[in-house]
Order: sequence, then C-alpha cells, then structure tokens
Amino acid sequence: SKAKLKYLRSLRQRKFREREKKFLVEGFRLTSEALSSDFIIDLLVHTRDFLDAPAHSELVQKVRNRGIETAEVTRGELDSFADTVTSQGVGALLQERQYHLEQISTRDRGLRVIVALDAVAEPGNVGTIIRTADWFGVSAVFLGGGTVELYNPKVVRSTMGSLFHLPIFSDVNLSQ
Repeated sequence: SKAKLKYLRSLRQRKFREREKKFLVEGFRLTSEALSSDFIIDLLVHTRDFLDAPAHSELVQKVRNRGIETAEVTRGELDSFADTVTSQGVGALLQERQYHLEQISTRDRGLRVIVALDAVAEPGNVGTIIRTADWFGVSAVFLGGGTVELYNPKVVRSTMGSLFHLPIFSDVNLSQ
C-alpha cells in the first residue's frame, strides 16, 4: 500500500529508525543472513524478476513458510526506499536487537575480546571493523558516543551480515 511504502521510505532517516526501532536491509546476502539469525523480520519485499533465480525464489518461500509477510513491489517502488543505487530486487524490514552484557559469549577458550569504537564517524569503517571483529571471533563490539549509528544503511551494508552474528552495543559510555 502507499502507506506502507511511505513508512519504508521514512526509515531512511535516523530519527524514524530510532523511534520505530526498525531498520532495512537490502540484497540477497543480507536478507539471507537476517533470515538465518534470530533477528525478527517483519516484512520481505521483492520485485517480480527477483523470483527468476531458483535460490531467490527459495529464499522467498522460506520467509513465507516462517509466516513472515511478503510483498511484491515494482523496481521503482523498491528504489524509492532502497539506499543502494542498483538494488538486487529484495529487501527486508527488521526489528532492532537489544543486547545485555550477559549475552557476551566466550567464543574461544574462555577468552573475551571486546572491540570498542570511539567517535568513528565513517559508516563504511564501522561496518568493516564489525565484519573484521566477527571474522576474528570477537565476543562483542561497543559503539561509543560519536560513533555512527549501527543501523545506518551504509553500516548495515558494509558489515556484510556480520551484525547478525555478534552482540553489538550502541551508545556505550566507554569511560565507564
């Protein structure tokens, strides 16, 4: 509906993402990673031509089997709320995830390694650091004050799905 498209477009702005506690992911890989995580997916949107590839139609079927709402949109409608220049024809609306300190795991021999970012303003750098931390088995990532918002579309994209694999704490007072 027009109202739902307007809502999805509003989530391009930080103030709406923060108020609604929701964010968008785009592309086959990020949508697949979200589906295999414990993040809650509210809606999957896709274009008609996205279903042409067998792996893509399987993804949409998995989403439907889990009882998640799906909607077919036109390329223009998808582009109206997508952050990428050339969309892959699929995206999802997810609920933000809140972590508690008790959820920090000990991935490797009981050792906890935490990465803390202080005032990192470049979204691509934050996403790359999160992706690298995930690869190295870091227990958690703390985003201190002045660090770009975790659910910024560029951060989400540059994590390449790693944000779904480890606890990330936002707006942490690092001095405490």
